[in-house]
Amino acid sequence: MIKRDITNKRTGGGCADGNCLKAKSVAVKQPEGEGAMDVRQEQQVVDGGGKVAGRSVASRLVSALLIIAVAIVIMAGTIQLTGGGSATLVAWAQGAQEQQVIDIAAAHPAIKNALDRFPDWSAEAYVEDEDANIWGVEFYEDQAREEWLAWAQVNMNSQTVTEYYAPAYLSPEEEARQQAAVEAAVLADAEALALLGDPNDWDQYTDYDPWEGLWHVYFEKGLDAWAAEVEYGENDEVNIWRLFDPYQLTEEEARETARNQAIEIAYEAEGVWDALDGYDDWKAYVTLVEEPRWAVSFVSGEQELFFALVDVEAWQVIESGAGDQGRSYLPLVTGN
Repeated sequence: MIKRDITNKRTGGGCADGNCLKAKSVAVKQPEGEGAMDVRQEQQVVDGGGKVAGRSVASRLVSALLIIAVAIVIMAGTIQLTGGGSATLVAWAQGAQEQQVIDIAAAHPAIKNALDRFPDWSAEAYVEDEDANIWGVEFYEDQAREEWLAWAQVNMNSQTVTEYYAPAYLSPEEEARQQAAVEAAVLADAEALALLGDPNDWDQYTDYDPWEGLWHVYFEKGLDAWAAEVEYGENDEVNIWRLFDPYQLTEEEARETARNQAIEIAYEAEGVWDALDGYDDWKAYVTLVEEPRWAVSFVSGEQELFFALVDVEAWQVIESGAGDQGRSYLPLVTGN
């Protein structure tokens, strides 16, 4: 049986006590004050001849290069965190202030729950609103920061997490307990039973989405399929949000599928490749004539090279020909 990913991400406000919050794009500001680099220039005494007293030009250059090298090493340093993991901080997130911000975010129960799954997690902190002392923290599953994990917003005036977005992972025991309750609720639902008839005739698969905090129970039989979207709420309440066909496409998806099919059918038309031979810049334009018929025009610049009228339901080329031939159904297609 094929597992299908059917998710519908939530958006909206924060979730200080919920499962998720849509991550926000934030403007990163250069930190000032305690976390900022402070490199002071050394005073130089110049003699009457214009030379630096006691130092040659070469020695000054070497000293400057050493200062730059030390600064780069410090900026790229790795700061170890308590409780496992480490934070590889970039230049704009370096210092004790950033460490404190990360510690506060990592201690939040929802963030900690996610971090516990990844002992080699890493994080980086940055200023979101300097005036309000608001910081952001990005968490990653690994030290290479290749897999993003969670985000938190920290108010350093109150030293609290004000918003966050993190997956709500379950322990193996809790996941097994919730799954049993969810499946039992679906199989006892009158509407679900009306769709399924005898549940034993269907293959069943249950999946938990930690990003949504929702369960999906799938039933498949041949080409038919049904699914239930279920929430396991507080006080062990099980709520069935909807029953749906996981194979059914949205209107936009169905239209895009039909367009792609129309082009594929047009590729099978007699003479199409001969007409396109020698043209490297041709494009295929598709327009709905009348369901299920689509017009496909292959165009190079302002010149139509080939056209085809196809039926996507019958998978059939109804009419086709080179661009300079007459056709019965519509003028040159120039868009869509």
